[in-house]
Amino acid sequence: MNGDLIFGLIGTTLGGGALGAFITSYFSSKSEDKKTEVDATDRLISQWENLLEPLRSRVAHLEKELDTLRGKEKEYLNRISVLETQLILFESSHIDIPLPMWMKDLNGKMVYFNKLAENAFLSPMNVTIDDYIGKTDYDIWKEDVANEFTSNDKEVMRNNKEKRVIERYPNGSGDFYYVDVLKYPRTIKNKVIGVAGVALSLNIKKSTYEAYCNNK
Repeated sequence: MNGDLIFGLIGTTLGGGALGAFITSYFSSKSEDKKTEVDATDRLISQWENLLEPLRSRVAHLEKELDTLRGKEKEYLNRISVLETQLILFESSHIDIPLPMWMKDLNGKMVYFNKLAENAFLSPMNVTIDDYIGKTDYDIWKEDVANEFTSNDKEVMRNNKEKRVIERYPNGSGDFYYVDVLKYPRTIKNKVIGVAGVALSLNIKKSTYEAYCNNK
């Protein structure tokens, strides 16, 4: 039932006349006002939706830019890590001790390996310093040997304290020789950034190594 019919019925019910006409006119006016209000609200909502659409696109664009910035932040943090590693190399470039020694970063990548260490540990395996720098123990040694080296390294870095260990190295002929090693953390401003090792003796007996392993 439409509005005109309703208002006609109201006028008829009231018997027509001035009162009926007034009431009919009054409610008709209210209905028109309500319709105008609804139309105005619809237009306002439509206008807001039109205004919000480019804003939504802008927000989506800013979210992509934020993801890009997060990626750059990660890249910068990686560069800082590389610079710290280079600082270790620079700091250690003057070291000249008559013992095999090496240094690794927090991720276990080799950053310094002297010639004596190459002769003692790498040459029997037909590996060179260049093969080791920037690589981890798992890139050079079999898994069980790499696990042993990595476990000792992590303990030293975690505790930020030096440790004397006995480690085994392949001799290139299917057997091992055993090495007395001093491992110690490398730090910058009290922050651990790596681990270093010095081979104190290359002539440790297998029985000594086995006793060491049993007592760990």
